[in-house]
Amino acid sequence: METTTHQSDDDILITGLKSGNPGAFREAVRLYTPGMMAVARFYLDHASAEEIVQDCWVTVIDAVQTFEGRSGLKTWLHRIVANRAKNHLRKTKRRLP
Repeated sequence: METTTHQSDDDILITGLKSGNPGAFREAVRLYTPGMMAVARFYLDHASAEEIVQDCWVTVIDAVQTFEGRSGLKTWLHRIVANRAKNHLRKTKRRLP
């Protein structure tokens, strides 16, 4: 039963994000930033990780319109962060851990 509620809450949040609701955006940032930081910190130092996560949130504002729901919102956000972190490493020519 909890999974159904969580999916329902996720759907409500996604709908809010797609409609440009600032409250939904604040809630998403509150819920998902700690996990996004953990993913970014796996690849990068703290300052770079913060920069990547902030950049991802800016991207999400526009990209959420293309979110199809084939994965969960959390998974989608974490994938964006991981890809950005890996790209950052490539640009700075550092190796993945």
